[in-house]
Amino acid sequence: IYGSQTELNLYYYVKDNPDTLKHFAQTLVNVFGFNVVPTVLLPPFQQMTNFSLFTDRPIVPDSMKHILPEYQFLPYTTEATKALGHIIGSFPGMHDSNFASPLMIDNYIRGWTGTLGAYVVQGASYLLQKAGALPEPILPAQRLEDLPVIKAFTIRYPAATAQSIQDFYDQHEKTTKIVQTVRHLAALGDAEAALKEWQLAQDLVRLDGIHSALGHASQVVQLIAQNPRISADEKRQLIDAVYGQMIVLARTGLEMMQAPRRPAATRDALTQSTR
Repeated sequence: IYGSQTELNLYYYVKDNPDTLKHFAQTLVNVFGFNVVPTVLLPPFQQMTNFSLFTDRPIVPDSMKHILPEYQFLPYTTEATKALGHIIGSFPGMHDSNFASPLMIDNYIRGWTGTLGAYVVQGASYLLQKAGALPEPILPAQRLEDLPVIKAFTIRYPAATAQSIQDFYDQHEKTTKIVQTVRHLAALGDAEAALKEWQLAQDLVRLDGIHSALGHASQVVQLIAQNPRISADEKRQLIDAVYGQMIVLARTGLEMMQAPRRPAATRDALTQSTR
C-alpha cells in the first residue's frame, strides 16, 4: 500500500516536472556525505562560487550581479551591514570588490558566527538607528519565516532567489553564450563551425524580453522597499506580488525553452512576442 502508492505518486509528479530530481544527488551528498570544506573556509568558498550551501541558492541574485557590490542588498538587509559595505567600498581598490557587498558581508557573518552573529548585527543596527547614527527606513512587514530562530529552518517564499527564477537565468545564460559563440565564429569566417553550433542551438529560444522584465521587476522591489510613504504591510504585499509575477514569468520562460522543436517561422514569431 505505502510503497506502491508512493512510487505511483512520485512517477506522476516527476513525469509532469522533469527537473524535480535535478538536485537529488546533491541532496544525498549533503545528508549522508561529509563536508570537505572546513567551516572557516566556507564563507570564502561561497563567495567565490556565489552560492550558499545552506540555502542552496545564489548569494547575490543574478539581477544584481552587474551593479556595484556595495549596493547589492535585499529589502531585509540591515542598515549596519549596508553602512559597512559603504565603508569597505570607500577604501582604495575596494569600490568594485565584492567584499563590499552587504550580501557577501552577511555571508561571512552567518558562516563564521552563525545565527548569533546575525542577531548581534540586527541589534547593533537597531541601537544605531535609535541613536540617529543610521537611517531608520520602513521595512516590509515581517512574516513567520522572518522571525528569530524560526527563520533558521525556513526559506522565504516568494523571493528573488526562487529556484524557478535561478533556473531561468541559468538557462538564459547558456542560450546567450551559444548565440554569442555563433556570432563570434561567423565574424571569424568559420561558417562550418558557426552552422554546427547554430544547428545544435536551434531548439533554443532567446527570451530576452522575459530576462529584461525580471531585471525591471527587481528594480521595482528595491523602489518599493525604499519608499518612505508606503507602510510596512503594503510593502510586504507589493513585494510579494512582484516576486510572484517574477516566478510566473520565469516558469513561463522555462516552459518555452523546454518546448519541442517548432517550425522556424513559429519559433521566430514566439521569440519576437517575448521581447
